[in-house]
Amino acid sequence: MLVAALAAVFLSACGSNAPQATQVLAVDPAVNMADTSFVDAAHKGDAATLGNLLDANFQWISASGKIFNRADTLKTLPKPALADESPAGLNCNSDPNGSCGITQFTYANVVHTVAVSSGKTQELRVWVKRPEGWRALVYQEVVLPAAAPAAAAGAAANCDNPCKNIPFTPQDDQQKGVADAYKNLQTAAAAFDAPVWNDLITYEFVEASSNMAQPLSKNMGLDQLHQKNLTGLVPIPVATATMYEFPGVVVMRTKLQPAHGNPLEATDVWILRNDLWVMTLTYETAVGPA
Repeated sequence: MLVAALAAVFLSACGSNAPQATQVLAVDPAVNMADTSFVDAAHKGDAATLGNLLDANFQWISASGKIFNRADTLKTLPKPALADESPAGLNCNSDPNGSCGITQFTYANVVHTVAVSSGKTQELRVWVKRPEGWRALVYQEVVLPAAAPAAAAGAAANCDNPCKNIPFTPQDDQQKGVADAYKNLQTAAAAFDAPVWNDLITYEFVEASSNMAQPLSKNMGLDQLHQKNLTGLVPIPVATATMYEFPGVVVMRTKLQPAHGNPLEATDVWILRNDLWVMTLTYETAVGPA
C-alpha cells in the first residue's frame, strides 16, 4: 500500500528515536500571558511591549498579503484585523457556520498555535519557545471571500511543482521529511487520493485561505476529495519556501504562485506524530495590489 510506503520513507528520514510532537493539552501559562500581551500591545500601538515578544524571524502578514518583518512591524505597528477577541467582540452567537472562536494547540512544548475565527476574518499566531521564553514567529490574517474564486476550482493539470519538486533544498533529515510529506500531500490531493491525504493530516487540521469561502476542516477536505471537487486543496506551485524547525515540529512559510489569480503567502505547521510528518494547519493569504 502507498500509505505504508510513505511511512517507511519518513521513518528512514526521521529515525525511530525522533521526538514526537504529540499535542500538549495543558497550555503553558507563560504562552497564554505572552499571547494576551501581544494582542493588547498590538491594539494599543505599544511598540516597547511588542518588541519584547517578537522572534528575530517574526513576520506579520496582513489581510492584503503585505509582509512586515520584525523591524517593519515595530516601526509601523499595523493594526490587527480583529479589534476585539472577547466572546462579545467575536460575536460567536451570530455565526451561522459555527466556526467562530479561539482554538489553541501546543506541540512538543516548543510551538504553540492560536487560531482566531470571527465570520470571514481569520487570524493565526504561531509562538515558538526560545531560551529567553515564548516569542511570536508569525501573525497572519486571512479574510475569506463571499464565494471561492473560480480559479480555485478543480485540480491542476500539471503538478510537477508542488507534487514532484519544490524550490527548496533540505538542510537536514527533518527538513527532508517535511519536504517529502508536503509533496506527497499535494500528490494525494491532485489524484483525489483520500486515504493518503487522510494519513498526512492531523485530526485537528484547519485551513483558512483567500481561495475558500469558509475554513476547511479535515472532514470537509475528505468530502471534497471523495466528490472530486476541490477548492482549498488544489495544489499550487511553490515560488519560495522557508522552514523554521524545532524538535518534532516545523513551521513552513511559502509563497505560492497559481497559474491564475493572486499569489498566496502561506504558513503551514508540520508535526511528527507516530513517526510520520503530518500537517496540522495551513493559512493562505492572497497578495493584493501594492
